[in-house]
Amino acid sequence: MLLLFTLFLIIRLVIPSIVSSGEFFLSNFQSYYIGTQDVIYYINDLDIFGIDISMDNIMALIRNFVIENLSLSINTIIGIPSALFKGFLAFVSSIYCLLEKDKLIKYLCKLLRVFSSDTLYHTVIKYMRLLNNNFKQYIYTQTIDGCILGTLATIELILLRSPYALILGIMLGIVNYIPYFGSIFGSIFAVIIVAFTQGIPTAAVASIVLLVTQQLDGNVIQPKLLGGSFSLSPLLVIICITIGGAYYGILGMIVAIPIVAVVKNILEEIVAFYEQQKKIKYEDVQQIE
Repeated sequence: MLLLFTLFLIIRLVIPSIVSSGEFFLSNFQSYYIGTQDVIYYINDLDIFGIDISMDNIMALIRNFVIENLSLSINTIIGIPSALFKGFLAFVSSIYCLLEKDKLIKYLCKLLRVFSSDTLYHTVIKYMRLLNNNFKQYIYTQTIDGCILGTLATIELILLRSPYALILGIMLGIVNYIPYFGSIFGSIFAVIIVAFTQGIPTAAVASIVLLVTQQLDGNVIQPKLLGGSFSLSPLLVIICITIGGAYYGILGMIVAIPIVAVVKNILEEIVAFYEQQKKIKYEDVQQIE
């Protein structure tokens, strides 16, 4: 029901806004082109390190990029029906998995109990439950944080009279599922859009406002939510996100925190176990002496 309600809101509110924004962008493309030229002239007038940007060179780069990636774009368009079909199968399969979840879990637990020792069985069940709870908590906290960031960004961009305030706010809320780095890249993209559509002065104000919001979220709200949920220090969160992204991309950045939280719990229990063993041995030696 929650999924259907979300789809209804997207179809009813978000998609019409995106369509109207797209029509607005196309109807004002000429003014945006002129505004982009003004931005380039402004940068050239600053004479930063002798940089000289030409609009013709930019258009040539865009044209070459489109030509070079035309075959890839065609293959992508051709693959859309296949991707939609796979997505539909995944959606239907997920529904059946949810419906059969209890039976599947009981069967897997039965197999694990039969082919493993009681100690191994209880250990695996314990950490699988912990990992499952971590993923739930991660999605929950990131959704709350994304709603907060997206709402604040949308309100700020509306106050700056951006015609794409809603779209950019939704985009910032979605990319926020990638901790720390997602909101940074999203804010940079939003400032670029504002610069090309509303000019450098408005973009400068937007960059300051979004930077303050992003810093507030990245250094106060998000670490508080993630750290409080998983008992991880902000430094450890950044390290595990960086490593996860380096090896497995965006997916690695998203799943890094729940997995590291479980690994941290395992290591703490191992350390506590050996500390207890050493304490017992030390007490035995003291008794003998």
